[in-house]
Amino acid sequence: MNFTTPSTKAGGPDFRVHAAILSNGSTLVVGIPLTDTANTLDDLLLIELVVSVIALLVAISAGFFLRSGLVGATAQTRRNLNPAKRSSLSRHPDRQ
Repeated sequence: MNFTTPSTKAGGPDFRVHAAILSNGSTLVVGIPLTDTANTLDDLLLIELVVSVIALLVAISAGFFLRSGLVGATAQTRRNLNPAKRSSLSRHPDRQ
């Protein structure tokens, strides 16, 4: 049987316990503190938060970069199309 139990001391670590009945009828109970596991999970949470914030900042920066590049490209395209539009209209004055 496996189970988790709290410490008998206030503020102490939780324990993962395994209890088994041996072939001679006696009971073997083994427990290990979950302090290392809790510390590892806390470290992992911190790493996930930092990586998520960095990824979000990179995504926002890329969005601004792409947006400014597309706006610039669109403005340049409009400037390039306007002379062609005017010149084609000047050739056909009836199409205004």
